[in-house]
Amino acid sequence: MSDYTSLQLLLDSFVAVASERDAETILEQAVDLARLQSRARYGAGALLDDDGIGTFVYRGLTSAQIDALPHLPEGLGMLGAVLEEKVPIRRDRLQDDERSVGFPLEHVPMAAFLGVPIMFETELLGGLYLTKAPGEGAFAEQDELFLSALANQVGLALEASRLLREKQEVNEQLEAVNRLKSEFVSMTSHELLTPLTSILGFAWILKSRWEALPEDKRRHFVEMIDEQAHGLQRLVNQLLEMGRIEAGAIATDSRVIDVEQTLRGVARELAAPGTPFEVACPEGLEALADPHHVRQILVNYMGNALKYGVPPFVVEATAVTYSVEIRVRDQGDGVPSDFTPNLFQKFSRAGTARGRHGFGLGLSIVQALAEAQGGRAWYEPNEPNGACFCFSLPLPEDVVQ
Repeated sequence: MSDYTSLQLLLDSFVAVASERDAETILEQAVDLARLQSRARYGAGALLDDDGIGTFVYRGLTSAQIDALPHLPEGLGMLGAVLEEKVPIRRDRLQDDERSVGFPLEHVPMAAFLGVPIMFETELLGGLYLTKAPGEGAFAEQDELFLSALANQVGLALEASRLLREKQEVNEQLEAVNRLKSEFVSMTSHELLTPLTSILGFAWILKSRWEALPEDKRRHFVEMIDEQAHGLQRLVNQLLEMGRIEAGAIATDSRVIDVEQTLRGVARELAAPGTPFEVACPEGLEALADPHHVRQILVNYMGNALKYGVPPFVVEATAVTYSVEIRVRDQGDGVPSDFTPNLFQKFSRAGTARGRHGFGLGLSIVQALAEAQGGRAWYEPNEPNGACFCFSLPLPEDVVQ
């Protein structure tokens, strides 16, 4: 092949490789072009990942010959030498190099060898390899120069592909953030305006018709204002709590707590006529936790059980090897299986027969509070039916099982 033809092929190769965006396709293009220029019967390309060779492409072997190989190349022998030394290696007969090892019995015979590393600046990305069958001649210096120049272009193309993928990922993340922001603004407007509208409405009626309203009506309207104001306060507190979590400003004051006493205290606080919580906890069980955060978690779990579940309601605690596991159970419909993976994500709200309310922040706050204390939060279906929301807390060091 003339110098002009080789140069033209090299330029065409640069254009072809640079036009690809998929790493494996870039590698395949490079191997095909290298075989064409050098008249090599066999060609291969390797790309590295954290565990070694992650992508390997063959050219020149039939499907049957590839299937006969016991495994993909593992970066040993001459392939490994190119990757280790990071310099081109050209041999008229690869068997004469003491590093030529690892060919399985089923491998096709090969003689002349040419391999070059694929680099981007100082980073090793992989390698390009060419071989010829016995009797097909050797590789020339011109072949080595061509393959080295092509490998440099492959390195640039792979880096461009990586940057493009990162850009696409960033764009997707920005789009997701924009969607989330729009949903949040819409949700916030609705969830905050609804109780605020009720408060203003009842307050206006009381102010304008105080004397005309009977005592029971005035009391009812005041109770409604109080209820809506507390609901509004809970929503604002959730937003503030999530803000602290996002800022990494969760302050924990862990101490040894009596688990049974804590469970019974919240159960009494939330209990209403006909909706008691059964508490099941070994006497004397202790955990290392922030009592305020534990109460927040229990209020969320037990409040959701009362709101969405069906009696009987049970809160139970058990000690395992290194932690205390606490479960809040009910006998309702449970959580739809297709929504379970999203339960602890911010702003996730499942549609229910009783509607959807709130920002969908409660469970994500629960998860953050549990993790801040060295525990975790999760969900599991209750048996035979219903929901079971769980969290764990560390055991005190002197009572680890």
